Amino acid sequence: MKTLTALTLTAAFAGALLANNAMADELTDQIRGAAQQQLQELHSHNQQQARIALHKTALELLARQTAEQDAATALLAYQAVRTAAVVAE
Repeated sequence: MKTLTALTLTAAFAGALLANNAMADELTDQIRGAAQQQLQELHSHNQQQARIALHKTALELLARQTAEQDAATALLAYQAVRTAAVVAE
């Protein structure tokens, strides 16, 4: 009787270990999946932030170039007026 009880308890314990192992594997898979999803989202977010920064830099450079062109145009206009005034004298 003791042998049968020990065998039954051993089988029950082994079954419980297998069930716990299966639950642990399932939990591990869920954690791995969640981690991979977060990494993909982080990668997408980083790419989006890089695009935004690049776009902002391009706009700033375009604004600077436009301002420099406006200043050059104003300088040329001033020089033309000044030259015309000198020639008129």
